[in-house]
Amino acid sequence: MHQSCNNHEACKNVYITTPIYYVNDVAHIGHAYTTIIADMLARYSRLIGHKTYFLTGTDEHGQKIAQSAELRNKTPKEIKERVDFVIERVNLINAHHKKPSEILGGMQKRVAIARAIVNNPKYLFCDEPNSGLDPKTAIVIDNLIQEITKEYNITTVINTHDMNSVMEIGEKIVFLKNGLLEWEGSNKDIIFSKDQLLNDFIFASEFLQDAKQMRMQEAGNQ
Repeated sequence: MHQSCNNHEACKNVYITTPIYYVNDVAHIGHAYTTIIADMLARYSRLIGHKTYFLTGTDEHGQKIAQSAELRNKTPKEIKERVDFVIERVNLINAHHKKPSEILGGMQKRVAIARAIVNNPKYLFCDEPNSGLDPKTAIVIDNLIQEITKEYNITTVINTHDMNSVMEIGEKIVFLKNGLLEWEGSNKDIIFSKDQLLNDFIFASEFLQDAKQMRMQEAGNQ
């Protein structure tokens, strides 16, 4: 799909597409890979001057949805009701028919959570769930993840560099350095930890170092 821009006449239109995903299929890492790679190609194509069309979509053929529902011992109506329920649960009411380009960062995170819980999982894995969000929206997503974890009685594993998430909703925290376990404990233990690598990572700024010192002094006076 790539054309050289040395010849202006050859640089009119470039079309890049993803596979057509099945709406009733279980999401997996391949979906993310193909979408991200296609997006990277589209961005590069625009960068070098092509008029680029990035196309994606879903296969919503009724017969395939019915067949998938039958394999799961569910009717299409039951699947639709479950999808409606999880969308409402993540506070995306009346967002069913929005296109991906019509939803903002916070809504996109909610959609990802809804897709993750639609099949009633025992485990929920979140990779940088607050990346690209403003602090206020990030707190909303943190609270939603925490609520769903308790409500569904599931184990949630979050990979994050967001220290606000770690301190606010982290119950058991693991700090890895070069792929090795450096420290583990609770969000309360972090304040009093003497692990130098951990402190250098979390309390890197003078402001946070002062906050840690004040918290330790308060605890010592109690």
